[in-house]
Amino acid sequence: MVFCVPEAYLEEYCAHIYDLFKLTLTKGQLSKFLKEEGINKKKVHISITHLNMQIQKEARERDPILRGWWLQKLGGWRAEQLIFLDESGINPRTTDRTDAWSKKGKVVRSKVPGPRRENFSVLPALTVDGYIACNIYQGAVNGELFKDFVEFDVLPHCTPYPGPKSVIILDNAAIHNVQSTV
Repeated sequence: MVFCVPEAYLEEYCAHIYDLFKLTLTKGQLSKFLKEEGINKKKVHISITHLNMQIQKEARERDPILRGWWLQKLGGWRAEQLIFLDESGINPRTTDRTDAWSKKGKVVRSKVPGPRRENFSVLPALTVDGYIACNIYQGAVNGELFKDFVEFDVLPHCTPYPGPKSVIILDNAAIHNVQSTV
């Protein structure tokens, strides 16, 4: 069973065992049994070269001096002054499982399913009091959509510095570098 569906959760295995044999097992009992059999949980290996290259690029871009400067600057603001913006992508594969069970020393491989599905992007503006704006877009967000979101959905909720909701925090994504007349 574990080798047929290696990415299943312990709860799912326990339920399946109950359905087949009317045997009630706890997650702890099943986990102990699997460990005794040399079966443990590990990351699934997905062969996508561009993903590995992206992770390496992000690691090279980290600068400990800039990070220290940023943390010092962030510490000078009050929580009620901050608005955090960052986009997220969602698609039907967002919930793909990344861990699976297998024998010790064996690699678990996963096949990437067929055709790609529709992507959605979420743009939230979060404050200490909750969301002040949140938009969902079909497809990816470009610089123009991001600029319009800030200009028409976020800025109307802001106050002049140093008031509440006066400091907008972004990462350095390319879409955030759009020139505006605001």
